[in-house]
Amino acid sequence: MFFVANTMKSLSIKRNVFSLYLQQMIKRVGKVQYVFYVVGILILTLGISFTIQSDLGTSPFDALLVGLSQNVGLTVGSWEIILAFLLIGCNSCLKRQRPEVSGG
Repeated sequence: MFFVANTMKSLSIKRNVFSLYLQQMIKRVGKVQYVFYVVGILILTLGISFTIQSDLGTSPFDALLVGLSQNVGLTVGSWEIILAFLLIGCNSCLKRQRPEVSGG
C-alpha cells in the first residue's frame, strides 16, 4: 500500500509540473499564435470579399449576409457581427449557461 501511495503522489507532482510547463509554453507561444490567427482571419475575409465582388457566388451563410445587406442596408461585416452575437445568444439560451470566453 505504501508503494501505491508514493506512486500516486509522484504522478500528482509530475502532473503539476507538466501543467505549469504547459502554461508557460502557452504564454510564450500564445502571442505568436494570436498574430497568426488574426492574419488568417484577415486573409479569409479578404477572400470572401473578393468572392462577393466578383459575382461568382458565395457560401450559403455569406449569401444570407449579402441579401440582408442589400435589402436592409447595413454592410456584410455588420450583419456578420450581429448574427454571430445572435447565434451565441441562442446557443447560450439552449444550453442554459453563460457563453464561454476563451483566451488570455
